[in-house]
Amino acid sequence: MTSKQRDASANWEWVTLETIADINPKLPYELEDEVDVSFIPMKRVEEETGRVDLSESRKYGNVKKGYTKFINNDIIFAKITPCMENGKVAILKGLENGVGFGSTEFHVIRMKDESLSRKFYFYFFLQKGFRNLAAQNFTGTVGQRRVPTDFMKEVLVPLPPYNEQVGIVGRVEELFSRLDVGVRSLQAAQTQLEQYQQTTLKQAYTGKLTQKWRQEKFSQLSNVSDLLSSIREKRKKIMEKRKLIIQPIEEKLELIPKEWKWVRAQDVCENITNGYTPKKDKLYEKGDIPFIKIYNMKKNGYVNFNERPTFIDLETHNNELKRSKIYPNDILMNIVGPPLGKVSIVPADYPEWNINQAIVFYRPIEGYNLKFLFYCLQSEFILMHLRKQAKATAGQYNISVTMSRNLPIPLAPIEEQVEISKRLEKIFSYVSRIESNIQKNIEMADGFRSSILKKAFEGRLIPQDSCDKPASIFLEHIKAQKGKQGKLK
Repeated sequence: MTSKQRDASANWEWVTLETIADINPKLPYELEDEVDVSFIPMKRVEEETGRVDLSESRKYGNVKKGYTKFINNDIIFAKITPCMENGKVAILKGLENGVGFGSTEFHVIRMKDESLSRKFYFYFFLQKGFRNLAAQNFTGTVGQRRVPTDFMKEVLVPLPPYNEQVGIVGRVEELFSRLDVGVRSLQAAQTQLEQYQQTTLKQAYTGKLTQKWRQEKFSQLSNVSDLLSSIREKRKKIMEKRKLIIQPIEEKLELIPKEWKWVRAQDVCENITNGYTPKKDKLYEKGDIPFIKIYNMKKNGYVNFNERPTFIDLETHNNELKRSKIYPNDILMNIVGPPLGKVSIVPADYPEWNINQAIVFYRPIEGYNLKFLFYCLQSEFILMHLRKQAKATAGQYNISVTMSRNLPIPLAPIEEQVEISKRLEKIFSYVSRIESNIQKNIEMADGFRSSILKKAFEGRLIPQDSCDKPASIFLEHIKAQKGKQGKLK
C-alpha cells in the first residue's frame, strides 16, 4: 500500500484481505457424486480479461478431492508464476450447479458480505501494482514460485464505502470500454496491413508486380531455361554427393509469366536442412556459438538474439552439430508450429551460428537472389502448401525436411528477381514503420489501463461523495457477519 493509497480518502479503510474475505474456503455443503460441476484448468482462464471458458464439466465424485473448489461469485487468482504475473484473475459466474473445481494453482477469494463489490476487488487484484507486490512475496524454487496463502490473508486491501466501490467500477469499465474500441480499430488496421502484405507478395511471385517493367526490359533479361541449366550444373555434384532427388513439378500451381519456371527449393539451394538440439548441459547463457530457437525469429525477417540468448561451445558446434552450421545471410524457416511461416535472415553479428531441430535453413545458390527467396517463403501460397502436407497433432504442425526441400518456388530471370526484391523491400519497410506505430499505440493503451487502475485505488478516479457513510461503519457491519456461512445460489 502506497502513501497515496493511504491518503486516498478519509472515508476509506485499509484492512487485511482476510478481514473481508475467506481465502481458499471449503464448499458450503456436499453434493451427490453424480452431480455435474464445472471444471476449470488454468488454460481456460484468459489473461487480464477475466473471461473463463466453462465448456468443461466433470462429475462431482471425480473431482471432490485433489482440486481447488469454488462457487459462483468467488474470485480466483492464479498463484503460480508466470500465470500470476500474466493476470489470470476472474470472477466466477454460471458454474454448473453453482459449483466448480479446477487447478490447484488458484487462490480462491470469497467475500464475506454480499454488499462488497466483487468487481472492485477483481480490478484491485488485476492491477500490476498488486501483481508486482505478490511477486515480491513468492516462495518456492525457480519455475515453481507461488504466492503463499499467508500473503493473501495478510495483504492490505482498500475498503471504500459501497457506493464509491460501485462508482469506481463503473468509471473503470467506461474508460476500458473506450480503450477497447480504440484497440480493436488498431488491430483491424494490423489485419489490413497483413492482408496488403500477402496481396503484394502474391503479385510479386506471380509476376504481376513487375509486369510493366518486364515488358520494357524484355530484351535485356536473361533466359530462365539457361539460368536453370547453369544452376543445375552447379548443383549436380552436391546432389550426387548427398543422394538427393528433386521431384518433378506435377501439382497445379499459380499462373506465372511464360518467361518464368516453377522449380523446387532444393533446385536453387546449396543446402536445405534442419538443426539439432544437444543435451541441456551443452546449452549455455554465454558461449562461443549462438544457438537460434524459434522464439528468436521475429516478424519482418530479423533474428532477435538478445531475447533469452542460448549458446553452445565450439566443440559441439564443429562435431555434434556440424551439419546444422549456418552463416550470415542463410534463410531460416520454422518447421514446427503454430504459427507456421516465421522466416528470418541470419544476421552478421557472428560469423557462424547454429539452429535447433524446429528450424530449417535455406542457402540459395549463385543465380538465385537471396531476398527473392526470402520473400517467396513468406507468401500465403507457401504456407497453404505446407499446411496441406504437414502432419498436425493436437493443433501442432510438423513439417519434414523433405517437404521443405520440395517446396515449389518460382524462378524468374535474375534481373527481375533483383527488381522484385528491391520493390518489396521498399514497400515492406514502409509497412513495417506503420506496424511499429500501431503496436506502440496498442502498448500505450495497455499503459493507460494500468494508469486507470492505479488512479482508481488511489481514490483519484471519481470525486468523493461527502454524503457517503465512512467505510469504518461498513467495516463494523462486515465484522458483525463473521462466522455466518454463505448460501449457495
